Amino acid sequence: MGRILPRLLARIPFEPQSWSPFVLPRRKLKSLYRSVPPRPSFHPARHLKSILLREPDTNPITSSRTFLRHKTLPPLLHQPRRVKHPQHDHDRPRAMTEQERQWWSSPYLRMLASPIRQCIATERYMPSDFLVRLAPMRLPSSLPRLNWARTGSVTQTLIPDGLQHPKFTARKSGKASYILCNRAAVSVLADPGSKRRASIGINIYPHLADHIAHLLRLRVLQELELLVDNLSALPRPPILKTRLIRRLSRADWDALRTTGTIPYPGAVAVLVVPPLQKDPATKQRPQPSMSPAPLKPEDTPPAAKNALLPLCTLHPVGPPAWDPEVGDGILPQAKVPLYNGVTLFPARSQRAALHALLTRLLGIERVAPHFIVKETSTEQDGGRRASHAFLLCSNPESVLRGDVTAVAIALWRIRIFEDQEEDVASQRMEGWERTRR
Repeated sequence: MGRILPRLLARIPFEPQSWSPFVLPRRKLKSLYRSVPPRPSFHPARHLKSILLREPDTNPITSSRTFLRHKTLPPLLHQPRRVKHPQHDHDRPRAMTEQERQWWSSPYLRMLASPIRQCIATERYMPSDFLVRLAPMRLPSSLPRLNWARTGSVTQTLIPDGLQHPKFTARKSGKASYILCNRAAVSVLADPGSKRRASIGINIYPHLADHIAHLLRLRVLQELELLVDNLSALPRPPILKTRLIRRLSRADWDALRTTGTIPYPGAVAVLVVPPLQKDPATKQRPQPSMSPAPLKPEDTPPAAKNALLPLCTLHPVGPPAWDPEVGDGILPQAKVPLYNGVTLFPARSQRAALHALLTRLLGIERVAPHFIVKETSTEQDGGRRASHAFLLCSNPESVLRGDVTAVAIALWRIRIFEDQEEDVASQRMEGWERTRR
């Protein structure tokens, strides 16, 4: 150290006093799309001479790559500005149309449009949003012999990978397996007597299902935090007819419980999250936590003596309508999931983070009253007597401000993972019937 410091001090006067800002160039989307000539015919009657003697550019034998078709760039919600494109670009990014924004605002269409992967438990191909990604992880050799090992020498195990948002945690492994996003399927995979294994020499630890459930709940909190950050950085929005989130009044909540319907346009989810009470021992409220580490023993809720509310129930958007001319062929009504926060987030620290993020998001929506359509006097009176229910909405206009659909997808993945058939009765009404095999 004593030898390098004098040399560094001697070079300081010769260094420039100002530095250029460190700016990374924006990466442009790469597209392989280009116009493809018409498909050639290989019938001998259509060729006066050998097909090998055709022009080299359109020869289907020697230039077969010319006839390969590639996808165009996906449309974007916000088309980037100040991006120069070469004149020879065959495909340039474009903004979504209103119909495409309508599809993008639906959480179920986006889940069905996710990449197709094969489940190692059922050997069926499904959209990846209905699966859980499991990556192999090599265990350190210094670990003692594990009790849950099926073999004497355990070298690898499977861990959930890619469940968190990429802005928080990147994927750990390039190669991975996929399994159905359901606790029962993961439990069967972790069963010592199970014959379905991802690979030879890989063992499943018994708390894999709890680990997946913890990360799925963490993904909901991460999506809400990103939504809060994006809305905080946006300029003043134009006049909109729908809010991203609003709190139902007590009158609205009583009407929902009485009629069993959620008659709000663009509704994708209803969250019932009451504020947490103080701990009787410490006289303090639990601190919000968004840590991916396993829950502490004090955060783990004890076994409930009484039956808890169902995690999710489906409510129609309107009263049942039956057309005598159509009869039983009418399509079922759309339904909106209602989530109970106590059952959805049993850990008090995570539920405190959920309530804090929803409150922050609600505060951002209330900051700009001049740029959102004013509420009626009845809604203002009900707002003073607010309930614990938060209504999340998504439509072609709201997706331009924030991605509430990603929050709805994260909530729905918890529902299908923790499915205990609590809402089978609500699914069998009006054509919403599900069969198990």
